[in-house]
Amino acid sequence: MKVDVFISSNLKEFKKERQFLMNGIRDDPTFDNYFDVYIYEEDSAKSKSTGKVFTTRVEHSDIHRFDWKQI
Repeated sequence: MKVDVFISSNLKEFKKERQFLMNGIRDDPTFDNYFDVYIYEEDSAKSKSTGKVFTTRVEHSDIHRFDWKQI
């Protein structure tokens, strides 16, 4: 059974870092066997509520990585 990893941020400037983390795990044969990584940018179902998708993914993830900017 794979561990679900959710990587998120409200900072657009961290988009490359999120992609880097996701690709690093997916491209490594050992990590890929154990982790299933999700980042919001790859979700093609844009017709769904952003909040609903985010909440559902967080609820079902084993590991969360958030980078937030205080506004």
